[in-house]
Amino acid sequence: MTESRKIQSSPQLVDRLYEEAVSLADQARAYFGTHAKDDRRQLDPMDRLTYTSESLRISTRLMHVISWLMVRKAVAAGELSEQEALSPKHRLGDRELCKTSNIRDLRRLPPMVSSLSLRSQAIFSRAMHMEDDVLRRAEEGDDLANPVGAMMEKLQSSMN
Repeated sequence: MTESRKIQSSPQLVDRLYEEAVSLADQARAYFGTHAKDDRRQLDPMDRLTYTSESLRISTRLMHVISWLMVRKAVAAGELSEQEALSPKHRLGDRELCKTSNIRDLRRLPPMVSSLSLRSQAIFSRAMHMEDDVLRRAEEGDDLANPVGAMMEKLQSSMN
């Protein structure tokens, strides 16, 4: 990944993605809480199964993202060390399950389910890239607690 394509997990980006994920989770809860039965009834049996699977996948994506972002917020607030946050138990879970949904399946579902699925995939993907960046920087020994300080050190060393 080039320097210009790095995705930083600054507190502002974490807060913004957190708000977006919580808002989408709220929209999903509202939709599935009010329209799920009627929408499911209109589907054939196989599509009902897909509908149920997709609703669980949406919830799983958002749950993992919100949980991971809460860890990042705890690091920013000094409540958790970066080293603790890097432990496997605090990582973004179920990546393979959450990465994508079958687009052909989504086309057979109600438009709101497809929309929720695609938007939750986008949020999960952004969180995944943020986590990958954090893990890469940790491997390279970058100062995760002070990215500006780390950048200044790199500039200093390049000038010498």
